[in-house]
Amino acid sequence: MAARTTRLAVLGAVRRLEPATGYDVQSYLFGMAADRWLALRSGSIYAMLQSLRRESLIEADPTEPTRHVVTAAGRKEHDRLLVQALRVLPETGDTSELRVALHFADLLPAETVRRALTDRLAAIEDALGDITARIAEAGPGASNPYVTHRAGLEHALLRAQAEWLRNLLDQVLTPRRSRSR
Repeated sequence: MAARTTRLAVLGAVRRLEPATGYDVQSYLFGMAADRWLALRSGSIYAMLQSLRRESLIEADPTEPTRHVVTAAGRKEHDRLLVQALRVLPETGDTSELRVALHFADLLPAETVRRALTDRLAAIEDALGDITARIAEAGPGASNPYVTHRAGLEHALLRAQAEWLRNLLDQVLTPRRSRSR
């Protein structure tokens, strides 16, 4: 797992729970099964807490020094990481960072989330066009059919993500007028 994803998750957990001990952060993240779908380990959590303290993104709670709180710089950094994770489509197709960001997206204004996910959807649509062109260029008699099928898998996964994003944007992030018409 990328350090940026660990940073997003740990900083988000401290922000959600503050004031929080390292054990609180670990319990929270493991409670959302991050140890399984992110392969997140205790050592990574505690190392990230130390890093966040060194960077002054979290600090000891003045009333409970064993607990952490997020600084103003930490909130700004977490917001930046959230928007980036929601907006940017990784070349690898890995959705781990997106999954973490969605867990903490309610910490951002809904309009910010909507704009970031709309940008991601546009990037997916561009990528789908590129893959479609590559598949067409290879043609049915490609020398290595597995390469074409791999591109087909990538295309199918992106199509599924695009459909999921459209539903999210429509059902959750589109302001509704009066529902009684």
